[in-house]
Amino acid sequence: MDLTLTPDGKLKGTLIQLSTGYDAYEKRKEIKQFNSTDEYVQSLDEKSSKFRFLSANFTNLDSLDEPLTETYEIELNENKNMDDEHLSINQFQLDHITRNPYRLAERNFPVDKGMALSEQFSFTLHLPANYVVDAPPKEINLALPDNGGKFQTFYQAGAGSFTYSHILQFNKAIYSPGEYAALKEFFNRIILFQKDQVRLNKKS
Repeated sequence: MDLTLTPDGKLKGTLIQLSTGYDAYEKRKEIKQFNSTDEYVQSLDEKSSKFRFLSANFTNLDSLDEPLTETYEIELNENKNMDDEHLSINQFQLDHITRNPYRLAERNFPVDKGMALSEQFSFTLHLPANYVVDAPPKEINLALPDNGGKFQTFYQAGAGSFTYSHILQFNKAIYSPGEYAALKEFFNRIILFQKDQVRLNKKS
């Protein structure tokens, strides 16, 4: 996701989603349920309370051996007050986990995720000339025991912009009941971490 905070307080830019393997199969199947890609994009726009989908382009929609690429021009359904001295931006615009899927005190059966999974997300924000990052967002490196998976974030400052990226990875399809507590705590820490936001300050 590559967004620009405009002088009128809007967040606009490009969202590119690249899917491979089983994820691409599921996404292609979902898109094919509609009469056209335009109808599919319209459905995304109607369902989303966060984004407006202004235009879209799809690559390799029928090429099963290639990654499926979706490119959207988007606008966030929120306006920042550019008169404020401080602004907050959530760097987890996608894949924001708000609820732990594992809430039992203990579990007697394995957790079957169906397959190993790796998701990577990169968020670049271009700032107005009169705002700077007050402090870099925190970075974190969480790992599940026995190389079961990881959640890792990275921050890179640019000239008038910054890029914040993260990796969420599960290396197993099945986790044993003995691994349940670690899996639950893993998500608890991700949810707590994702509440943190990037703070911008207006230049003097």
